[in-house]
Amino acid sequence: EPFARVDSGVFTDLHDVIIDSEGAIAVGEAGTIRITSDGIIWTESPSGTTATLRAVARGDSGWLVGGDDVLLHSTNRLAWTSVSIPAGIVIYDLIWAQGRYVLTGDVAKSKILLTSTDGLAWTDVTPPGLDPGTLTGVASDGAKFIVVGGNDSCGPGPLTVHQDILTSANGLAWSVV
Repeated sequence: EPFARVDSGVFTDLHDVIIDSEGAIAVGEAGTIRITSDGIIWTESPSGTTATLRAVARGDSGWLVGGDDVLLHSTNRLAWTSVSIPAGIVIYDLIWAQGRYVLTGDVAKSKILLTSTDGLAWTDVTPPGLDPGTLTGVASDGAKFIVVGGNDSCGPGPLTVHQDILTSANGLAWSVV
């Protein structure tokens, strides 16, 4: 059956969506969190922030939503609480796999990779020696993690391009490919 257009009820960009046993959550600009149980009727879930939200994941301890200097946690998709993260972080992606959350992003264009088993206490597992830039995506097949990112910098001199692929068997120790 072809896709059907439905009204999300918002007039801002949406950046990420997940589907799970409770329904779906979409996140986006101006702190937007929209939830649905059927994919047709979407309602607001007040985030308490106006920051851009870029990523959403669900794990054993609940849902996480991350974005520009913000990480939120919920156990019911309706009430969100702020989680302590490094100041100035921009979160680009979140995932739950192998019993842990992994998030990617940057702090002032320094790549950052964090992990947590509960979504509340985070450990920096960024490998040393990465070029400046952003880690923008993370995926897992249940046996390994892959993170991607890079940096295109224009300025005086030639264009510099840094593309990164990192792998990990456990989400803790990372190798640059």
